[in-house]
Amino acid sequence: MDRPFIYFVKYLSNGGTYCTRSIEVRQPKRAAKSESYLKSNIFDISDAEDDLGPVCFASIASFKRAEYSTYNHQEEVNLREKYRIVLGDKGARDHKHAPTIDSPWYMKIPITYLLSS
Repeated sequence: MDRPFIYFVKYLSNGGTYCTRSIEVRQPKRAAKSESYLKSNIFDISDAEDDLGPVCFASIASFKRAEYSTYNHQEEVNLREKYRIVLGDKGARDHKHAPTIDSPWYMKIPITYLLSS
């Protein structure tokens, strides 16, 4: 928490419809020591100049550019109205938390089977 995340973005491609980027994130090996961080927890660029540690996050992402079209093939649907029986007047936080594994069959598999496969 006392070290800024330093993002390295590499442009892999810039196509007509899609563009692709490679992202690596690293943090300095030492804690931030700039005056701005010590006073208000805001990192200064000098906090990113120390030696960096190993990659802590990496990703490759593709982005689709907006396209102009004279056709609109997707009908507009009022989702709140369509699913009013399920949603009612509830907001997102009013529903039960979804479990991390929602497949009942998965919970019944013996752990020895999972470790051997």
